[in-house]
Amino acid sequence: MGVIVFLRYKAFHLLPLCSKTMNLKDQLSKTAFWDINFEALDVDEKSTFVMEKVFNYGLWNDIVAVHKYYGAERIKQEIVKIGWFRKEALSFI
Repeated sequence: MGVIVFLRYKAFHLLPLCSKTMNLKDQLSKTAFWDINFEALDVDEKSTFVMEKVFNYGLWNDIVAVHKYYGAERIKQEIVKIGWFRKEALSFI
């Protein structure tokens, strides 16, 4: 089972792979994390913060990397803790 995301009449299927073997920080661009020290960020301890930044300000590849790293179930559990999303971000959640 996966997540299907629609982007301008095209459907993208995101596999619900939860891969802790990959290094998420190597996969993420620094676009969404312009205001913090990216090197000091612990992506496991601050997962809700990472999801909030990536879904609101990240690139498409960042969103895919977050889905692969955390998995759909963990995203569902933690996404309800995020207080605010940009209007554009709501289309992808």
